[in-house]
Amino acid sequence: MKSSLVLLMAGSGTRSGLEINKVLYQINQTPLFMYSLNKFHQVGFDEYILVVSKNDYDYILTDGKYAQDSINLIKNNPGAISIIDAGRWDNGVLKVCDNVDYIICSQEFANNVSGIKITDDYANNVLVYNKLKVRFPRAKGIAITIGKKGYIFEKDNEVLVNPSFDSGISSIDTNCAGDIFHAGFTHALANGFDYY
Repeated sequence: MKSSLVLLMAGSGTRSGLEINKVLYQINQTPLFMYSLNKFHQVGFDEYILVVSKNDYDYILTDGKYAQDSINLIKNNPGAISIIDAGRWDNGVLKVCDNVDYIICSQEFANNVSGIKITDDYANNVLVYNKLKVRFPRAKGIAITIGKKGYIFEKDNEVLVNPSFDSGISSIDTNCAGDIFHAGFTHALANGFDYY
């Protein structure tokens, strides 16, 4: 027997006095609905259905962990700009990539999808980038993060590498560096800044 979880997320927050959808209210920097979703995920439902109001979101940043939920959220908010942190390569993430406006992917993801390994050779990396563009024609923009070397992107039909910023500070732990990059990218889009 198939089990489904339906999580109602379509409120506006007017009755709670929050002026935002109460499930988006954050406790310890985590939206309230994520606590429920994580607990229910431990139960192991076959399907997760998030019921949201259309046009609740201006921007959607996902990592594709819950692929179908991400796709549903994007489809229910057609006016929202959608971005994926494609750090890993699996069928769910590929399906989400087929539905988003912007793909920020890891070098590993780009290598696997293109079938070509990113190197220091510019022509090779242009080939990798162009294969991603062909594979994900819906995407308005693609960026490939390449660790300490920065990221590969396209501006005015030219594939470029934007080098990372050398702060002169030795890093001890780069955990969450990618998350900060994705948040900064989304912030730039939301504020009309160039993301390159």
